[in-house]
Amino acid sequence: MRAIGRALACMDVDVAGLQEVFWEGDRRLIALAAAEGGLAFSHYFQSGLMGSGLFILSRYPIDEASFLRFRLNGRPQDLIRSDYYAGKGVGRARILTPAGPVDIYNAHFIAPYLEFGPDRFAAHRVTQALEAGRYMRATSGAVPAVLTCDLNCYPDDLTYQTLVGSGGLVETYSAAHLEDSEPPATDRSGYATIHPPARFDYVFARSGTADALKVAGSRFVFGGVPQPNPDGVRGYSDHYGVLTEFEIAPAAEALAVEATVPAAPAEPALLSSIGEFLGLGIHRNRRHRRKASFVAAAASVTSAALLGPRRPRPTGSGGRALVAALLAGLLVAGGVNLSTAARLNTETNTLATLLGEDL
Repeated sequence: MRAIGRALACMDVDVAGLQEVFWEGDRRLIALAAAEGGLAFSHYFQSGLMGSGLFILSRYPIDEASFLRFRLNGRPQDLIRSDYYAGKGVGRARILTPAGPVDIYNAHFIAPYLEFGPDRFAAHRVTQALEAGRYMRATSGAVPAVLTCDLNCYPDDLTYQTLVGSGGLVETYSAAHLEDSEPPATDRSGYATIHPPARFDYVFARSGTADALKVAGSRFVFGGVPQPNPDGVRGYSDHYGVLTEFEIAPAAEALAVEATVPAAPAEPALLSSIGEFLGLGIHRNRRHRRKASFVAAAASVTSAALLGPRRPRPTGSGGRALVAALLAGLLVAGGVNLSTAARLNTETNTLATLLGEDL
């Protein structure tokens, strides 16, 4: 964490958006090191039991901050992943720069967790992108907006397209490097990771009605091992950072690269794709909910049989312990599946609501 703070101080950046900085001690280490480079202001978006993990550092004062928690973000029974308890969302900090106010947004979208099997949270990620894009449109207004995020998907994914389309955004690295939108593999972080070198992290931007943003350049950072390396760390992170330079110009000057960026699908086509995808998510949720409800009912019936007056009476302490363990397992299985069914019902209703809203 100190290495990240030192690197930010040396880069002479004005604003930094970090994700997955859940622990206060880590944030303190980063902030103290970054303050040496002039990043004297910071804001953490507290949400859920664990916090959002979203941390913004700034050279200039933060005038105000707000946060939108995602409606869908994992499931409560997924204790290992813990996304549900992190309270992920998108945070906004209005920075008072010498050239005028700029809204800096920071977000972390749910991962596919492919190491655990098929991507069960693709619909969650698309709805998160839809909510984030809408939120940026609703809250930035005349003020230029920049979004730093771990999107957890590739540029050809529907999540990416939904975010760009719903937020009216330009992805800055691709805009500045149309011939090369992938990070160089030789700069991969020293951290061991189950993922191959890939782009999951982005900086997006959109002009305001009063002032416009011009992309002056963009590059990948935080690759390899820190130099110097007094703490002996293996790398900064298992993700790249993206460093983008902006110029604030009069509103009459649109984003300088806007016309050359590959456009998101036309609005009707994008809305159709989103609707079709969320509809598929509703169908899958209903199928899994029926399965979970059946398992919960079966566990309840079996538990009732074991507790009933005509149940076989085990002899000896071993037999009683076995029945007690079986009963406990059935009760846990029933409770987990009942909770799963209830959560899937909530998810289905949320997806249906999003489908019914004006996209």
